[in-house]
Amino acid sequence: MVCHSYCSGRGRFFLLLLVLTMVLPAPARAAEDSAAPLIAYNALLVGDDARARLVIDFDRPPEFSYHYLKDPARLVITLPSTAFGFSGDSVEPRGLVSDVRYGATGPGQSRIVLSAREPIQMTLAEVREDTGSGARLVIDLAIAGEDSFEALLEGQRPDPGDFFSDTPQTVGEDRYVVAIDAGHGGVDTGAIGEDTKTLEKTITLDFARAFAQRLAEVPGIEPFLTRDSDTYLSLTRRVELARQHGADLFISLHADSWTSPISPARRSTRSLTGPPTGLLPPLRGARTCLTKSWA
Repeated sequence: MVCHSYCSGRGRFFLLLLVLTMVLPAPARAAEDSAAPLIAYNALLVGDDARARLVIDFDRPPEFSYHYLKDPARLVITLPSTAFGFSGDSVEPRGLVSDVRYGATGPGQSRIVLSAREPIQMTLAEVREDTGSGARLVIDLAIAGEDSFEALLEGQRPDPGDFFSDTPQTVGEDRYVVAIDAGHGGVDTGAIGEDTKTLEKTITLDFARAFAQRLAEVPGIEPFLTRDSDTYLSLTRRVELARQHGADLFISLHADSWTSPISPARRSTRSLTGPPTGLLPPLRGARTCLTKSWA
């Protein structure tokens, strides 16, 4: 009986050692995995002069934070220690983004710095998990007004939608915002008068200013110009400015020329009930058009 009791006790002792041997290394392995650097194995930067998107694929979901800097305007994305394995050509600066830098900035920390040609606002920042191949970080940038960017610098808001988003800004319901877009501008002269050599960009800007002044006299109407100088604006930028101002209506002005006679049936102006799909957000409320006779 004594021997049986002794042998059973020794067996339990060895069994306990075996269990501890199997269980204890697991937390150590987990800690080792969490301490391993993130692997950024793929990236892509796309965009134009008004918007940009940065996409980075990681081996696992990254934790990140961000803040803004100025002179020049920059978005700084802070990550845990990261091994950047993608090609630099995939994040070549373009459009709104003038420079891209990335690398380690200290023990356990790496950063991605996106420099912009003008004030910016992050409109999207999210991690999209993929159970099969890790996770994807998606960062969207867009142009922003000077005041909005200064407010971001001052407050360093954590919510990317505080000052700018794809939804139009909220304005009083008694205000109807009209974006007046003077066609052409800068290096884009537009049509040139056959006799006077007058440039279309000059005509559209003069008319836009006069039109905005008349609209401002109408109660409840809030006009603004996408350009108020001889400046070239891309189509994307014109639309983005309209979004930022929460435009209910977008009016693009042009003064095209014809070399052939115009039939009486075409001697009229026509209005569209809305912009092409995808250019502007839906109009707020039930109002879908603005009509007024300008004598």
